[in-house]
Amino acid sequence: FRTNNRNQMCEELQCVRLWNTLKNPRWLVFEVENNLQIRPDQFEIAKHLRKNPNSICQLNMGRGKTRVILPMIILKYAQRSEVPRIHILRSLFSEFMSYIQSSLGDSVMRIQILEHPFQRDVPLTSSLISLMKHKIKRVANNACAQIVTKEQRLSMILKYFELRSKNNDML
Repeated sequence: FRTNNRNQMCEELQCVRLWNTLKNPRWLVFEVENNLQIRPDQFEIAKHLRKNPNSICQLNMGRGKTRVILPMIILKYAQRSEVPRIHILRSLFSEFMSYIQSSLGDSVMRIQILEHPFQRDVPLTSSLISLMKHKIKRVANNACAQIVTKEQRLSMILKYFELRSKNNDML
């Protein structure tokens, strides 16, 4: 932060850790590797989102949604061998993938970051569908997260319904 911003400097100096490092050792590693400290408001938002799946929170710009809170949530789910699916706006997708890969994938925690680009016009075969299912099941046993855009997810859903309406045995 800029040294001429007294409010920001005071906020950082008064920051107190609210979470238990013994219960969340991955968060501590994340802090050290990324040279940051999880602020109390970031911890509270991450806790709320974990306890209330499918809920929505809104924060002002610059409060750590992308660089702190989402990685915290990914680390918590990955610890429990669950595969969180993170929905990212297409305009932020490449930047987020780059950041999350370097901060979690290339870290000592080795979180696998999965991208499932999908378009409806791609012809699917039963072997391709089996391969997709196999990859998802295989990585579910490891610490991983799936990153998708709304367009990718909706294309996959529409393709599923398209194949289902044709009584396709591939599903």
